[in-house]
Amino acid sequence: MRFEITTRCNYNCVICPRDKLTRGIETMSLVLFKRLFDKINQETQQYDTLTFPGMGEPLLDGTLDKKIEHARKQKKDLAVLILTNGSLLTPKRFKELEGLGVTSMRVSLYGNDQISYSKVHGAKAGRLFNEIRDNIVKISQTKTATKLILTFNAVNDGNYNYIEDWVSFWKDKADLIEV
Repeated sequence: MRFEITTRCNYNCVICPRDKLTRGIETMSLVLFKRLFDKINQETQQYDTLTFPGMGEPLLDGTLDKKIEHARKQKKDLAVLILTNGSLLTPKRFKELEGLGVTSMRVSLYGNDQISYSKVHGAKAGRLFNEIRDNIVKISQTKTATKLILTFNAVNDGNYNYIEDWVSFWKDKADLIEV
């Protein structure tokens, strides 16, 4: 099951079509999430994974923890995957999500330094690069059950020339890296 729980985002990535959305910039209520999740879960047992992807940043959703708790209460063996830009992912927040039973965190990290990161994620995001990189390194050293997946989307005239350096830096720190 894939739930786009928010279309709000704190980034302005060049590869994201979010600015073309015709629907509103909003966050799904906890009530609506529960109703949809429960209905799907009642009608079919085929799903074993709950994913929070989409056009927005899931960690901006103040009810994310309650959504995860509800889903895992209904289906205890449910795998939970969160896709994030990493801007709000501190070691403390990672541990909290790990404690809720999040099985995988996929972080979009499209640069190997502040300049290449800014070219893809936007100038405002670029100022956060060092902090995000340091947080992810700390997470990689302390995580236990939750898999850390790092993704690099190559963009011409943005970060393309940094792929090898990015892979070299992250290959021993994540459970999986994707380019």
